[in-house]
Amino acid sequence: MLKTRYDNIHSVDRIVRLALGAVMVTLIFNPAFDAYWVTLASVYPIITAIMAWDPAYALMGNLKRHSPAKSKIFTPTPA
Repeated sequence: MLKTRYDNIHSVDRIVRLALGAVMVTLIFNPAFDAYWVTLASVYPIITAIMAWDPAYALMGNLKRHSPAKSKIFTPTPA
């Protein structure tokens, strides 16, 4: 799999997303299953696995990067 510096999904995560998306797509063919929204929701893991980039991961990474640093107001010294 092609890895660039913009990829934020590990290869194992990509495989799991593709498998989960495939299972979700096959549920549409089960006549006892009525939730068609699951098939629509399966588009997200499949597309993110193909692109190797997840916007939710990118947003969480940006939030983590811009979070305020821990302040060192009180640091006890060992005796």
